[in-house]
This record gives sequence, structure tokens and C-alpha cells, in this order.
Amino acid sequence: MDIPEFEMKRSRTDRWVHYLASPTKNPFDPLFDTMRTWTLAKVIPVVLSAGVACLQAFLM
Repeated sequence: MDIPEFEMKRSRTDRWVHYLASPTKNPFDPLFDTMRTWTLAKVIPVVLSAGVACLQAFLM
């Protein structure tokens, strides 16, 4: 059984693509550790968008 020779060292392009495609650490993970901050993160955008919609309705 013959095992083909292959290059063990990655090329510079392969290393660059691997670096770009690797997952990154989310800087907001510590903020979402508790349920309260997770709930606030979901509720605040809804409240802000409803406020902007009401403001637009009053200005018309």
C-alpha cells in the first residue's frame, strides 16, 4: 500500500483564509450572561421603535 506524499506545512494563503474564516469571540457575551440583561436587550429595541412610531404619528 503506497501512501502519497503531501505537504505538511500550510501555504501562506491557506493560513490567511483560515485566519479570516475562524470564529471570533463575541464582546457582548458577558452582557448576556444573566436573564435580566437578555430580556432588556430584547425589550429596549421594541420600546424604542414604538416610541419613534408614536413620535412620527404625532408629527404628521
